[in-house]
Amino acid sequence: MKNNIKYIISILAITAIFLVVQFIFAIPLNPFMAESFPFFVLYFFALGIAILSINLGHDFSLFINPVGAHIKLDKNKYIAPAILILAPIVIFVVSNMLATPLFTWGMLKNQIGKIEERQFDKDFEKFDLNEAPVISEGLAMRLAEKKLGERPELVSQVKVTTPTIQLYKNKLVWVVPLEHSGLFKWMSNMQGTPGYIIVSATDQKDVTFVGNHQIKYQKEAYLHQDLKRKAQYKDLFSGLIDYSFELNEEGIPHWVITTYKNKFMFNIPEATGAIIVNATTGETQKYSIKNLPEWVDRIQPEQFIMHQINNNGKYINGILNFSQKNMYKTSPKSSIIYNNGRCYLFTGITSVSNDDGAIAFYLVDMKTKQTYKYMMSGATENAAAMSAEGKVQNLGYKASSPILVNVDSHPTYFMTLRDKEGLIKQYAFVNVEDYTTVGNGETKEDALNSYRKNMRSTSNVNVEVLDEKLKTIEGTIKRIASENINNNLVYKFILNEVPDKVFEVNAKKSEYLALTQVGDKVKIEYYLTDKNITLVEKYKNLSI
Repeated sequence: MKNNIKYIISILAITAIFLVVQFIFAIPLNPFMAESFPFFVLYFFALGIAILSINLGHDFSLFINPVGAHIKLDKNKYIAPAILILAPIVIFVVSNMLATPLFTWGMLKNQIGKIEERQFDKDFEKFDLNEAPVISEGLAMRLAEKKLGERPELVSQVKVTTPTIQLYKNKLVWVVPLEHSGLFKWMSNMQGTPGYIIVSATDQKDVTFVGNHQIKYQKEAYLHQDLKRKAQYKDLFSGLIDYSFELNEEGIPHWVITTYKNKFMFNIPEATGAIIVNATTGETQKYSIKNLPEWVDRIQPEQFIMHQINNNGKYINGILNFSQKNMYKTSPKSSIIYNNGRCYLFTGITSVSNDDGAIAFYLVDMKTKQTYKYMMSGATENAAAMSAEGKVQNLGYKASSPILVNVDSHPTYFMTLRDKEGLIKQYAFVNVEDYTTVGNGETKEDALNSYRKNMRSTSNVNVEVLDEKLKTIEGTIKRIASENINNNLVYKFILNEVPDKVFEVNAKKSEYLALTQVGDKVKIEYYLTDKNITLVEKYKNLSI
């Protein structure tokens, strides 16, 4: 009876101490999290030692050297402490053995979910020069620092931190929070830092300081204003990752923090939703993936998605696929792109045995994790960047991470070319299917015109496009013939309806060109030129 009271007091005391530690460091109360496990090991170790001490009473010689104590050993005194001390370690070792791909390859393969195959030209919105993102994260940071420098009274008090790209009021922007620059700065200004900076992702001259929203809850705050603690206590049993600073429709700043849990013991992490913290008031809400607010752009961690895609490619035909049949992996680079108002992770897919070219491209919705596959072979992001740099190798410019855009229904990489200081000097477009087709220029307009001109360079006639807008016509083939121009197979034909024009189309535009005969009905989209040679962009045989 006396020992039972001691057990209860010891357990309560140790639990109280560890709860205080948990509060101070905001540790998840989930033993199957990497950051939590050592905490629980220490907790059970302390319980085991306390119970063992009670069992042995004052005779610690039994604890130090039970054999040499010359006292009859009571094994029952050691069983419970041994279980408490050893059980967590045994569970950890066994679970990690069971979590090897030998047992979990099926879960690893299927974690990315259903991959839906789509068509590029139907899914991707037409490229808009005015909405082309040209500002990288690093440049956004520098522009924000420059804007902050215009306010000398703030420079010594706050600092700019990691920007978050976001679609805000239908414009793509980087949102850069201002945070305390140290403990003492926080102590002297516990009302919060004075707002945030918005940097346009499309125009480096468009930088705005917003000072009417205090950032009270942040990663550089302490005690009750510490962001991790604030979020963790809304969900004690989930892990937290990806702290993104985002604005709602009214410009009110929030922290969007991804919650995740492991699908198998200590392994296979999966995003489950988000904790959203009002950065000014501290109001905190927990959301599942299905009921996230519309203004939240992304909650899926990039590293989770890339790992899941690579696992799908690695175990596509099981774990014993020694011939590597159908195996694939992601290309070294990935990027965040926006299409039709949604945020996606974009990455190329290459064969595990060949890094030189992409065999497909993946888009992953960064809210829902819905994955889309586009089957088109071509250049990887690295190859495209190198091709663009090759055009300006005498200037030493470096390419930014390419993003995928739709130029006249052609999958195209768009990127900026920068000098050693990171300043934008030129812009470049590289064709995905043929990375030797490159257009560059000092303005976006010049680069796009150069690219379109090079795309039409298969013609043996020097023509000038009078109108970049495509014209559409339906007609009947009067004559058709093929010709090899600059190692490209092209078809030329005349329509009964417009006998004074010769239409020219690359054989790659349609597999039905080789089957087209005189008298077939066709529908084409073409560019109006200054010559009687008319360049066809889209071709459809209506008779087949």
